[in-house]
Amino acid sequence: MAIESPERQAARSLERSRELLVKQHTQLLNSVRGQLAEFGIAAAQGRNGFAELKAQVLGEGSGLPDVLLGALRTLLDQIEPLKAAIDALEGQIVAAAKADPAMRRLCAIPGVGSLTAHAILAARYRTARYLSASWPPSATASSSVRQGTSRLEPDRFRL
Repeated sequence: MAIESPERQAARSLERSRELLVKQHTQLLNSVRGQLAEFGIAAAQGRNGFAELKAQVLGEGSGLPDVLLGALRTLLDQIEPLKAAIDALEGQIVAAAKADPAMRRLCAIPGVGSLTAHAILAARYRTARYLSASWPPSATASSSVRQGTSRLEPDRFRL
């Protein structure tokens, strides 16, 4: 296997760093939502729903225990800096995509943006076959293909 160039290693590190921060951001949001759900406080999905939860936590008269409010405020204080760090890394990725001619060509494909183009070229698959086998990276076999039958289903699917 060929040794990767320092530039490609740096590009892949940029991708991995962004991915880690996105996971941490999601974990923080889910933790706050889950802890509030235990107290019967829920909101719609997405940014607007989370903004409502945040307003309830930071507002007066929420009726939540002080210990919980302190813990939730600590988590909420971490979300904005984390989002800023994600945006900074995305800015670097977009700048790299604009500077590289191969990434600009990939971005011309409908549905392929700067992040996708950067991810494809940072990985540098040996052949298109390897790329198609691993893309999209978030999809799993179980998400799109029926894997067997459930024990609760009728025997009509079993031989």
